Amino acid sequence: MIEKVFLNQTITIGLAGNIDVTGAVNEIRYINPRGERGVFDTPVEVHGKSRIRTKTKLTIPGKWTVWAHTTFSNGDSFPSTSYSFTVFEEGK
Repeated sequence: MIEKVFLNQTITIGLAGNIDVTGAVNEIRYINPRGERGVFDTPVEVHGKSRIRTKTKLTIPGKWTVWAHTTFSNGDSFPSTSYSFTVFEEGK
């Protein structure tokens, strides 16, 4: 669980699913506070068979929504449940 997150703080975002993601293409996608959708361009690590994580620095204050997206070699893809948190400006 993410505690309070501040601008420009490097954080680790970790997400777990209920499928084996070994050998698949794994991404952590987001919707930022401006409503823009994207994919974190930082390396994604697989831990165990169903957990992925990445380290990133968030530079936009407000509500972020993140989720894992896994694509297998046969073309099947699966999103995880999303998780939202707020990035705060220091002193506010």
